Amino acid sequence: MPKRGNLAAVPASPYTEIGRTGVPYWGGTIDAEFLKELKGARGRAVFREMAENDPIVGACLVTITQHLRDVSITVESSGDTPQHEQAEQLVKDCLTDMSGTWADVLTEICSMFVYGWCCLETVYKRRTGVPASRYSDGKVGWAKLAPRSQESLGEWELDETGQATAMIQTPAPTYQRLTIPMEKLLHFRAASRNDSPEGISLLRRAYVPWYFCKRIRTIEGIGIERDLAGLPVVRIPANVISAGGSTLTAYKDLVSNVRRDEQEGVVLPSDRDSGGNPLYELQLLSTGGKRNFDTGAVIQRYQKDIATALMCDFVLLGHEKVGSFALADVKTGSFAIALGGWIDAILEVFNRQAIPRLMSLNGWPIDVAPTLTRGPIGRVDLKALGDYLGALVGAGFDLLSVPDLQEHLMRIADLPVPDDVQGGEERPETERPEKETPDVQSDAVED
Repeated sequence: MPKRGNLAAVPASPYTEIGRTGVPYWGGTIDAEFLKELKGARGRAVFREMAENDPIVGACLVTITQHLRDVSITVESSGDTPQHEQAEQLVKDCLTDMSGTWADVLTEICSMFVYGWCCLETVYKRRTGVPASRYSDGKVGWAKLAPRSQESLGEWELDETGQATAMIQTPAPTYQRLTIPMEKLLHFRAASRNDSPEGISLLRRAYVPWYFCKRIRTIEGIGIERDLAGLPVVRIPANVISAGGSTLTAYKDLVSNVRRDEQEGVVLPSDRDSGGNPLYELQLLSTGGKRNFDTGAVIQRYQKDIATALMCDFVLLGHEKVGSFALADVKTGSFAIALGGWIDAILEVFNRQAIPRLMSLNGWPIDVAPTLTRGPIGRVDLKALGDYLGALVGAGFDLLSVPDLQEHLMRIADLPVPDDVQGGEERPETERPEKETPDVQSDAVED
């Protein structure tokens, strides 16, 4: 349609979706990966091996998980009506009234860094008191946010536009097909590509250096063993070699399995030829000298590449006897930015999926739903904060004019907050709540 004046052209079908996401999808399987080693179940097995066998990958993943668990989470009301306050309190209660802790849930969510995605099935309960719940108000709460293993994935159901509509499991021990609709799941992705439900693993870009590092380690181990034990060489009669059979196979196994351990020892026939020379002989040839390559340096280089791909190369500072405090600040600052993005993405799933569904099940409008927000990443530099506050006071700023400042400063310094300064004023004993929700640095929520 042509433009009229300053108005932009209006598409012919503004409410119709014409295109598709373009995710390669065959028979329920996402086929977006171009390396066959990382496709489907085979790829998930590789990523698990990387996460659980490699010390650098494991250290980086633990660092990310523990930093995310340390971030404080706050439930913020979206309004000031009684219903808004009830909704805020309900979400606070739900986060501490599940069968697992918030730390458990967050740890499960962090598996998305390994596999690229994570799904938790939301299981609800009616709050009718112990043992199902600590509350008996009859409201609907979260019984648990149950993880659904990535390795149990059978296939995905996608609609005609490429959007995932269900996850189909084939879980142990029965391996029966279970179809879980996406509206029952909380779906997390480490990174998105063409809106694929499988996202992109954080380990994907570390795969190549991990691949070579693993193999060089193996070759290095074999080389060290052979250098220490010597290269075994067995001499046997030519007619035995030409005849083949079990005797030749036995001697091949012998020369392949010579090891310096508690079971070392070889049994050889004592037969000799007409000249008195032994027909069967085993020798260990020593190494010819120093290797041309420093495998330690090569492995160290690949480990650095792995840590860099995971944005955790600061964990290697000091190992190479190089690196300044300024460089450490730069690297940890970039890491903190990445952590902030990840925790924001996690909370967004709760704010867009989990909490609105909870409101609907309790018969409340979605616009009363509170939101989860996070505190600062990492620990505050108290010296820098003190210098800043001192500069403010020196400039004439009245710190006492800021509500709740004393409570905030005590909390970020991990100091106990006296009751008479909580909320900015002293509260009578009768007005202090009996059930106050602690900080969610591990498994609870901050008021």
